[in-house]
Amino acid sequence: MRKAFRRDNLLLWAMVAIGTVCCLTALYRRAAAEDADRAVAYAISLDHVQLLARTSGRSLEEWLDVLRDSGVHYLIGSNLNERKARATAEAAGMEFARSGAVAWPSDAFLLPSTTASMFSRSPVYVYDRPHGSLSVPLVLVENWKRTGQLMPQSFDPNQWDGPMVKGLYLYAEYRQNFAGEGAISNTENILFLAATDRNVRLIVLTPLTPHTFDTGEIVTDMAAYQGMLASLSRRLAQRGLNAGGEFSMLQAPRRSGPLLAGMSLLPAAMAVLLLCVVLQALGKAVKPLWKNALLVLGIIAALAGGMVVPNWLQKLVPFGTAVLAGCWASLWLCYLAYDGDTLWRKAAMPLALRCVAATAGLLCCSLAGALCIGALLADRGFMLQFKVFTGVKAAQLAPILFCAAALFWVLFRRNRRRDWRRVSPALVIFLGVAVAAALVVLILRSGDNMLPVSQLELDVRSWLELKLYARPRTKEFLLAFPALALFVTACERQTPLLALPLGVLSSVAATSVINTFCHIFTPLRVSLARTFLGAGIGLVIGLAGMVVFALLLGKGKQRGTHPAGESAET
Repeated sequence: MRKAFRRDNLLLWAMVAIGTVCCLTALYRRAAAEDADRAVAYAISLDHVQLLARTSGRSLEEWLDVLRDSGVHYLIGSNLNERKARATAEAAGMEFARSGAVAWPSDAFLLPSTTASMFSRSPVYVYDRPHGSLSVPLVLVENWKRTGQLMPQSFDPNQWDGPMVKGLYLYAEYRQNFAGEGAISNTENILFLAATDRNVRLIVLTPLTPHTFDTGEIVTDMAAYQGMLASLSRRLAQRGLNAGGEFSMLQAPRRSGPLLAGMSLLPAAMAVLLLCVVLQALGKAVKPLWKNALLVLGIIAALAGGMVVPNWLQKLVPFGTAVLAGCWASLWLCYLAYDGDTLWRKAAMPLALRCVAATAGLLCCSLAGALCIGALLADRGFMLQFKVFTGVKAAQLAPILFCAAALFWVLFRRNRRRDWRRVSPALVIFLGVAVAAALVVLILRSGDNMLPVSQLELDVRSWLELKLYARPRTKEFLLAFPALALFVTACERQTPLLALPLGVLSSVAATSVINTFCHIFTPLRVSLARTFLGAGIGLVIGLAGMVVFALLLGKGKQRGTHPAGESAET
């Protein structure tokens, strides 16, 4: 491995340096835009306020006063009731906004047309062709599955010159109030996550429903709306977001072909380096001529892609980077399994500190690739959620399979059968089946959630979201990072039959961290907080489990030197 990192590989290091500088530039532009976008606004349509007034028996003015005092800043009207909506908004001290397809200069924003039905599953229509005044912010409304925006497929955000703001319409599925005040908190939590995790800055409120969305009933208690909005604003303020006034707009940078090409040099160089490391470990060194030829091909592909087919480059390179970063994290696990004892002896580390160092190394490999992906996708199309990262399951599965194959080769290539008999076969079978089942569930639950989530887990998630700055991923702090501590213990006790499944499960931590940053619409600070919280909590759980695991394994001997003729370089 050390030969692959020789300092005289000038072309390799030049690509790494240029790619790193370009990635840092894109990350700075993204972070600056996200930091300036910190104002959340509430809006409601005149039709829905009138519905609340008729159903509750209270006057329209009373409801408007309550909603305005609770932070609702905009009153939405349409072409059919524009005159009344403008006059009502002015009398209530609110701003008028339009629902339709044509924006007028005096409008606060332009929202897509909506249906009058309270219980339609698709109450918001896709813009036919938004036009009018380009000074009026265009509201980008999420679809109810939260997988994209309700915009025409032909709409290109990089070609739109006017301002845009991400909005959330309170669909029927979001506003259910199953059990009084407690269920209102569920609605509040949906709105909270929209603002903090998906950069939604305009929340379009609709009347809450007391049971399920198709009963025809609505909540008419003014205190319910006051309590929900007051609590939501308070929680948002704790995250540094100002709620209850005007909204801010994310000034996402436009895509730059040259910058995209420069950033692509970094994963191209790391791909060539990974190939050299793997072939060298197999005893097939790559000649410098072939290595430089591959690097030149990477440069040509990056430049041509950035200038000619940037859309394809922006799809393929982030996916390849996700796979590459996961494979590099797997190589770190292989190094710990094969030559980790040399590293620990040189550093004179006890077992607990070895687990900390192993976690830090895995995080470094994962975050390097994750931040590169966050830079590659940092433009209007992805940050405003017109586009999403594709290939989620494949990007997670490929590094896990690579890790399984690489660890098997490292742990069993010397066929130390005396190590195979050190542990109970029942323990090996149980652990192998448990890890395989966990991997299947984790892969199926990624992406669009093919498997449902239990109510208990939902309750735990809600509690974590309430108590922590960002909720860490369950699979990271409950499975993957604790498994890494057990993996280090298994390697130290020379039990490869246990180290293999634990190492494969540990690789899930890397793929999960990388996947977190593939959700480009989530602010960078939130993704970083989620990653470090997951690693920290998982490490604590792993250290506690390590004690029990070490007792189960019994007293093991330290690993000795490698057999004669073998090199410690893998």
